[in-house]
Amino acid sequence: MIEDRRRQIEGGDEAPLLSALRAQLASAAAGEAARRGPQQLARAPVADALHDQQQLSRGARLAEREEVCAAFAAAWQIRHDEALAARQRGHTREQRGRRTERRTRDVSLTVGCQHAVEIVIGIAAIFYGVEHFLHPVNVPGVPLEKFMPVWIPGPRLIAYLTGAVLLTAGVSILLARKTRTAATYLGGWILLLVIFIYGPILVVSLLDPSTDVKVEGLNYFFDTLLFAGAILALASATPSAD
Repeated sequence: MIEDRRRQIEGGDEAPLLSALRAQLASAAAGEAARRGPQQLARAPVADALHDQQQLSRGARLAEREEVCAAFAAAWQIRHDEALAARQRGHTREQRGRRTERRTRDVSLTVGCQHAVEIVIGIAAIFYGVEHFLHPVNVPGVPLEKFMPVWIPGPRLIAYLTGAVLLTAGVSILLARKTRTAATYLGGWILLLVIFIYGPILVVSLLDPSTDVKVEGLNYFFDTLLFAGAILALASATPSAD
């Protein structure tokens, strides 16, 4: 057979040989493909499943990271809001404390001024009351050098009554006992004196041609009116419990 093939090659008859070689190579390739095909077909689903599992695990990790980031952001926002609210509450408390302190200071100042006014009015009322008993013929209310006009009835009675009211109210105001009531009665009595005694004196003084008499009448009228106004202002500023 070998000699026949050599003759075929030497004789130039190569086509049958090449065809045979090609047939053998194709048969070998087909056998190799048939041997490897089932393994590759078996491996393909496994690879796809592994790939899908990797994609799923990667997506799960990304979702978990996003949830962690969202939770961290929410916690930070809550802490920030709590800190801001606490700061605002602190500012509000500080402002309230300042307002309370300011109000307390204002109240203390007001009370201090009121006590000072009570002391001054109380001492003045006691002094004026004593003067009424020492000089009952002078005009009542604020002690002045002017004598009671002769056309006013009961000058001594008015003087003694005014002196008693001044002494009683002055002691009560000075001792802070029924200050509002005492100041109200005293201010009302002095106001009545201004209307019914100093008012007519002012009218008579204004009708006098002398300028000095007119000025004197105005001075007496407004001095006593100012004293009555100060006493009534104290009564208005004093709490009703006093």
